[in-house]
Amino acid sequence: MTTVLSCVVELAGLPGSGKTTLATALRERLLADGIPCTVADHGVSAHAAKHARMARRTGYALRELTAAPAATTRATRVLVGSGQEAHRDAAAVLAQWLATEHLAARGRGRPGVQLLEEGLEQATWTAMLRARDLRPEALWECLPPEAHTDLVLFVDVHPELAASRLAARLSKHSRTQRLNPAARIHELRRGQAVLDEVLTSCPLRVVHLTTAGEEVEDVAEQAYQAVLSLR
Repeated sequence: MTTVLSCVVELAGLPGSGKTTLATALRERLLADGIPCTVADHGVSAHAAKHARMARRTGYALRELTAAPAATTRATRVLVGSGQEAHRDAAAVLAQWLATEHLAARGRGRPGVQLLEEGLEQATWTAMLRARDLRPEALWECLPPEAHTDLVLFVDVHPELAASRLAARLSKHSRTQRLNPAARIHELRRGQAVLDEVLTSCPLRVVHLTTAGEEVEDVAEQAYQAVLSLR
């Protein structure tokens, strides 16, 4: 089957929810049906080495400043004034937000599916986790229309399941993984509350994926059908 499709799709969910695994399965499902699919943020995701990831994010952020200076200035003011725990946190979340915004806008009009493992929803969640004063609406208001993604696929898992998956991982990409078990589950429960707030305010189309008791292939099929509905 060949389907004419051009869209930008992002995944969202707690650390350990299975976003990377789902992205791989969804891409394979789309390619099998002749639909081009690129994981557009692979070079700035946790797969990439830290220094390379940060350098690419900074580069994309600077490009976004050139492409959308007014929106970039607004986002900078919001994030710098959000009371992040440390100055480097403010710089990191700003680079993540602007880089994701740039990748979303760049994916517009390209053939097939441009897939973001960690899109605008996830970038907003990351910014809110360590901010003393930040409403998700404040960031959404900074988003230029051309950077809106077409679909958010929310990978919904219980914090307890996410915690067990993180404990089993050999790699330690996130701060949450490095916490002791009690602190990890506490952080994931807090993260779920923040994520619920972000999802409620999100102006983008959100589809909740049922993951409880489902195999990866079944979740990927749910995601695939949601993507096809964008035709």
